[in-house]
Amino acid sequence: RWQPCHRSSRVFQVAMRRVVRLRSGLLALGLQFAVPKVRSFAVCESSKEQSLEQFLKSNKAQKWIELNSDKSKSCLVNTDSIDWVETGAGGVRRKMIERVGGEVARATTVVNFKPNASFPMHQHVGGEEFIVLDGAWFDDWDTQPSLTYVRNYIGSKHTPRIGPDGCTILVKLCQMSHEHREADHTQWDISLSNPKWRSVSPGRQELQVFKSPLEEVHFERWAPHQTGTVEIDEKGEEVFVIEGSFSDELGVHRSWSWCRNAGDQRRLTRKAGANGCFLYVKSKHLRSPEVDICALQPNVAS
Repeated sequence: RWQPCHRSSRVFQVAMRRVVRLRSGLLALGLQFAVPKVRSFAVCESSKEQSLEQFLKSNKAQKWIELNSDKSKSCLVNTDSIDWVETGAGGVRRKMIERVGGEVARATTVVNFKPNASFPMHQHVGGEEFIVLDGAWFDDWDTQPSLTYVRNYIGSKHTPRIGPDGCTILVKLCQMSHEHREADHTQWDISLSNPKWRSVSPGRQELQVFKSPLEEVHFERWAPHQTGTVEIDEKGEEVFVIEGSFSDELGVHRSWSWCRNAGDQRRLTRKAGANGCFLYVKSKHLRSPEVDICALQPNVAS
């Protein structure tokens, strides 16, 4: 289980002064500040909308956010039930799925970028993993069109820019480990044009992309209305629906939904929807070591 970082009283006082200044500035502009509503299913942690006053008094404002962060619990989040929230970076909005941390966080998020946006060079202090859901992403490494899976290892750097049609990605931050070294950058074409897709059973295809002692990642395609039994490793899995939908014991997983199967149920019955489903599956990782989020928090200065 993640534990909150311990902070000194001086750091706390500085943080509170910043919160008060933020509140005053927002009210002066006539703006409202609210935590986005996240509708959770199964045994997922829930997050209720809060007033500005409630949020400013909460531990989340003073310390960090913990949202769907307990990796020992199974959880389903349909992102079509979450509103887009604008970020501080102009033309960038997001839907938070899971998060634990402060300024630097272990996070899984759907992020949308406006057309032709560009960003300064930055370093991935805890690693970055993402799928281009639509549009195109460009950086120092290569062009990453729609249906590209990317891993940028801890310490890697790039200068991203967005194509003329904008871009939407599923991104996972600070979920890599120093215990298994990877190349700084690796990417895979996960579209059907990749010849490495293989049939694993009637109505089901699979594409293996990444395997290490700490985790495995593959993609699946299920034909419309296809039903099958899925074996869950004791170290759990996460599933994100890139296209289509399916249902299982957790509920109905619509397009761009995310779930965590914590390993408490070792077998699930999955049924694809009317348009089939295209899935990202990350497995055998929920007990694996990751970067230390507390250690990555920047020092707070007045």
